Amino acid sequence: MTETGCSYYFLSTTAIDIWQKKDIEGQNRMFACLYENHKENYFRRVIFKNSVVPEYKFREFAENAFLKAWESFNENGKAGKINFSNPDYVGFFFIIFKRTYLKIIGKELLRTNAEKEFGMNQHSSEENDLELKKNDFFSPKMQMVLNKMSENCKQLLIWRHIEGLSHDEIAKRKEINRSSSIKIISRCGKRFFDIWKNHLN
Repeated sequence: MTETGCSYYFLSTTAIDIWQKKDIEGQNRMFACLYENHKENYFRRVIFKNSVVPEYKFREFAENAFLKAWESFNENGKAGKINFSNPDYVGFFFIIFKRTYLKIIGKELLRTNAEKEFGMNQHSSEENDLELKKNDFFSPKMQMVLNKMSENCKQLLIWRHIEGLSHDEIAKRKEINRSSSIKIISRCGKRFFDIWKNHLN
């Protein structure tokens, strides 16, 4: 669908009319026009090079942000919560997209920095040596986060990220299956990053 053909669907009055009429086909055309004609321009304006996160991941985040931004935009429009000040809504939508994208990127950079901090100073894989020196492996902030976790999660994260054990090895130690090891460590990892994030705020 060309931009010329989409001009009608970029109009603020058209959007309001489509929402008021609960026109699903019209909403789909609005999304298709935005995606086909403005997505790449939007992406170029927000994606940047970073030494921590690879560029292809930024594009994945941008795709996710575009969809989330549209869902928010469309739902608020249908609820009558949007008032336009310009004849078309393209710039208005970009602001929503950019805010959504930056929020996603902020969470990813926070997670990546936390992972980097958690995985640093991996000096030894021997359990006895780890027990004697594990306090040296963690910064005060890292120790604070771990101390707020259950002993089970704390041990699992140490086994996985400090000792470098595989899920099969952890499953054997815990006498559980590999699938359970993956799920439990994933939950513990999420809990770790939630505590980390709250500590930074």
